[in-house]
Amino acid sequence: MKSDASFQLGFFYTGYSINSTSFSGFGLTPEYRFYLSDTEALQGVYVAPFVRYQSFTLTDGGNKGPLSLIGGGLILGKQWIFKEKFALDMFHGPSYSSGSTTVNSGSNTFDTGSFGGFSVRAGICFGYAF
Repeated sequence: MKSDASFQLGFFYTGYSINSTSFSGFGLTPEYRFYLSDTEALQGVYVAPFVRYQSFTLTDGGNKGPLSLIGGGLILGKQWIFKEKFALDMFHGPSYSSGSTTVNSGSNTFDTGSFGGFSVRAGICFGYAF
């Protein structure tokens, strides 16, 4: 029986700093892939709905505040398997994130409106298939 679906759990950590302002956090992205190709799952063209949770900390000088976002979307991608274990995956598609657009830290407020709303999720991944 041919398998035509798979589940993936993605994780990222990011950190960036300029002068006295820094941004760091992580994200978790589960997705379910439906393969459209004639090959078995983990290879070929796929469509994948996903959800994403992101948690960040924003720091400006001595002020610090949290930012959490939840969202989801749909990607179209293609995955290749080389030497039966190494994977190359390319994908893109629309996504939407929702969360507080302001982060309160003591008497200061960060405006984070650019993090929420519609965007594009795209990427290239290298991995190990098991």
